[in-house]
Amino acid sequence: MQVFNQGLVDKALSFLKGITKDDRVAVIHHTDPDGVSSGVLMCKLIERLRGKPVDLRHNQPGTVHGFMTETLELLKTEKINKVVTTDITSEENYPNWKDIEEFAKILIVDHHPIRYEETDCTIIIKPQLFQKEIIPSKYCASKLVYDLGMRVVDMSDLDWVASIGVISDITSDCWDSFLQEVFKKYNFIKGKSWFDSTIGRVASVMSSTECYDENLVYQVFGIVYRAKEPQDILNSELKKYKEIISKEVEYWISNLEKKAEIYPEIEAIYYEIAPKYHVKSSISTVLGVEKPNKTIFVISKENNKALISARRGDYKKDMGAVLRRAIEGIPNSNAGGHPPAAGAIVPLEHYEKFKKKLFEILKNG
Repeated sequence: MQVFNQGLVDKALSFLKGITKDDRVAVIHHTDPDGVSSGVLMCKLIERLRGKPVDLRHNQPGTVHGFMTETLELLKTEKINKVVTTDITSEENYPNWKDIEEFAKILIVDHHPIRYEETDCTIIIKPQLFQKEIIPSKYCASKLVYDLGMRVVDMSDLDWVASIGVISDITSDCWDSFLQEVFKKYNFIKGKSWFDSTIGRVASVMSSTECYDENLVYQVFGIVYRAKEPQDILNSELKKYKEIISKEVEYWISNLEKKAEIYPEIEAIYYEIAPKYHVKSSISTVLGVEKPNKTIFVISKENNKALISARRGDYKKDMGAVLRRAIEGIPNSNAGGHPPAAGAIVPLEHYEKFKKKLFEILKNG
């Protein structure tokens, strides 16, 4: 891979190598399998570099990108002076990340679009800032942390953890050689797809647990962190959630034709669901893989909010940009993500306005 901004890479690595045993270090990661796997890898990397575990591991709700006020207070309480985030980005409607600079240095390792600037106290390393070969959305956080780590310490025993993020974030088309090497090394067998494999099943178990109860993400992290091999995760207590969530996802997928709004003229599927568990993203991901040439929206409603998950597998529409345009002018709304996969939150009182505007954008471009 050709790196055009070696200075940025070196700066990020210097931050990590400069962490001492006396520093109070926090790693904050996203809640999906790529977020958890990248968080595990970062914690392992820091521990190997300084010979001591991180002082705080934390995750915010999966819908939050940026630092919440509660997170800010937690970091103060724990006297943290070094913060590393993986797979989360600091959106402008969560400005508290700048408040953290008053007492801590920050390293943000992420592959979402750039929507803010680096400062003297915050280093931001994203794929689009140092290389051009891999589309940013395809350079998942787990692979990014692994690649950074391998420049300063041996992490080759954790390559299978990085492969969890690669498969779960549907980035395997860009990392086929890497996955082939990992699978050969551990004698893993690939089925019809990368998901049909030991690592794919691990990703599914992790995702299912998050869907069942996001409060269990800390447990998912601990099990992956302690695992010596993928089977340790598959044989853990997490396996019970897989069957429950699979049934829920299968129900809504099987009822798609009956319950969803389908618009052939604009290649769109709009699916409002009322699930027992938080399977919205899982359903949109399955549909996105099965129907890459369709613009897919899966919507669930809770706590007076509409939660929207969007997918477009062939990249013909930038789903992050579409959702950001659709929420313009809508109070207390939020949207973000990648071109093929994005999400939004809209207050129910403004939901119909959002929906109308969304379809205007889809029809008129």
